Amino acid sequence: MLNALQSKPNLAIVAAGHSIISGDVEWSGHNQLILVPSYPADLSRSENLVSRLRQSQTQWFFSWGLKEVGIFKIEAEEQRAAKVISGLSNVPNSIFDGGHVFA
Repeated sequence: MLNALQSKPNLAIVAAGHSIISGDVEWSGHNQLILVPSYPADLSRSENLVSRLRQSQTQWFFSWGLKEVGIFKIEAEEQRAAKVISGLSNVPNSIFDGGHVFA
């Protein structure tokens, strides 16, 4: 997602994973990129995510899987990020029965 915000492609797919829950708590592996120093906005904060996506000319697709684990399972079940971005015309999203895959 960070790459797409910077490179501005026509279409970007964020499959099984972006979380605004990360604004409260962050689970990640030792090799995962969770924040870029000096990046203009913390995208785990809903107002920053909505602002960046609203300003973007990219067509986005977000998905979350109900068979996911950890934070993304919580996102799929509670639909926190999906509800926040649901009003944006360039950002359809899907909650699906699978795991950490594109649906």
